[in-house]
Amino acid sequence: MTPFNLAFYEFTESIFWYVVFNYTIDFLFLIDIIVIFNTAFTNDAFEVVDNRKLIAINYIQGWFTIDLLAIVPFDLITELLSSNGDDSTSNVN
Repeated sequence: MTPFNLAFYEFTESIFWYVVFNYTIDFLFLIDIIVIFNTAFTNDAFEVVDNRKLIAINYIQGWFTIDLLAIVPFDLITELLSSNGDDSTSNVN
């Protein structure tokens, strides 16, 4: 979705269903992170590991960073930062 968002950013922000769809997908990724923190895995010896602490350590050392970056709403962050910057510069003049 990112290449499409970058190419048509001006148009996609005005389409309500598209914005809702985009944030729904982000929410589903958040649910996925929660589920993975509660899902057992098999170790190298093919033993099932169901200790929650070991599951969390394994996930954080693996895909957690990538999954977390996938749900960060960078567009909202940059919009908030740019609007705050515009307000502060307009007050100076």
